[in-house]
Amino acid sequence: MMEISKPYYLDLSFIIRCFFDFGYFLGVYPYRYATQENKTNVVPQTSTFRKIYCSIIHISAMYRGVWRVAEYDFDILIKEPQKIFSFCQKITTIMYALSFIFALWRRESFSNFLNVLRSDDIRKQGTHSTPAALKYWVEALSITMCSLYIFWPTIWLLGGEGRVDFYAVKFKPLYEMYLLDARRVFFLKDVITFSPNSTKVEHMGPFDHTVTVFYLAMEFWYFFLTFYTELLQLFMSFTLSRVTANFVSDLRRNKGMDKDTVEGILRHYAALKRLGNHANAAVGRVTLFQMIDSLLYLPLGISNSLTGINWFTRLNYIFFICSFFLFTMHAASSPLKIQAMRNWLQKVVNSTGDKYISQSNVALYLDELSNHPVGFRGEGMFTITFGLVGSMASIMITHSFILLQFGTVGLNGKQATT
Repeated sequence: MMEISKPYYLDLSFIIRCFFDFGYFLGVYPYRYATQENKTNVVPQTSTFRKIYCSIIHISAMYRGVWRVAEYDFDILIKEPQKIFSFCQKITTIMYALSFIFALWRRESFSNFLNVLRSDDIRKQGTHSTPAALKYWVEALSITMCSLYIFWPTIWLLGGEGRVDFYAVKFKPLYEMYLLDARRVFFLKDVITFSPNSTKVEHMGPFDHTVTVFYLAMEFWYFFLTFYTELLQLFMSFTLSRVTANFVSDLRRNKGMDKDTVEGILRHYAALKRLGNHANAAVGRVTLFQMIDSLLYLPLGISNSLTGINWFTRLNYIFFICSFFLFTMHAASSPLKIQAMRNWLQKVVNSTGDKYISQSNVALYLDELSNHPVGFRGEGMFTITFGLVGSMASIMITHSFILLQFGTVGLNGKQATT
């Protein structure tokens, strides 16, 4: 008989359910998942109010990215080709934002992922260590980065050396900066007046404050949607990696080659493939555009994290760099771990011959394993593997060094001119 390991100390489906509920109550995710009466499956539920509320949030967040492209002067792009790269970067960022907004409305994909995760074939696979094993250093690092990014603006506003006039020194300049951005975003010409020799805002009226509040809400939801989706992918990649690791542990631990053991492992393998397929159906398009956007955005982020004007700017870039590599390293581990199935199939053939698995089925399994059946695929165009992650990392680091070199040359040239 197949030996079943201990059940999860922490139910991964429960953790993801909590994460979905968190997004639902804040209006980011339009559906809430409720357990059916038989308590085996979850089904998506929502209301008209939630759909309208969520649509407004997504539209306002999307506008934040669209206006950044709309403000470009295309005549300047022709005269200054180096700005075409920045323009392409904005376009890919908008496509990435659109992809995750559409992904959050795909209720069936996420419910199928949760239901497979709650199935007996997955839940019976357990962890062979303490609950602390779920708290790897990657989770600690991601939590630390999120905490720093959330609390750093507060520390920056409230901190300071000695007695500082909070309103005049910190709050007012920051508010004026957002007010100027709001004017540019909403294409308002006569809302704000400027003093002739200063960029400071004068005569701020009620309409100015209203526009600024709308702008701040738009900025908040855009970045919150980005953070939410980054963490959602991280949760799903960690879950798939963890379930794959438990499956491989069962492969190595069950030495017997009786009929029940072989059928049980093949059934678990089929459930694991379904879990990966539903994960890709949910966030596959997001993964595709994220990888493309990261090739353009992260090299700039690496250079700015080293030369940022302040620590808040640096933490902004460091968060996305860490979340990207945490996601890709988790995602790449699943295709590598599942290759242990090859050795198991060879042992079955050597021990039992064609008794439990025919030679033709073994050939099909081996061919399937060469195509990475378990792993994150960018809308079917590629599978995230360690080779792909290494290639992307080398491109990003090389590009970031080029940006740093050009920045240093430009700075030295300005100093020499001065």
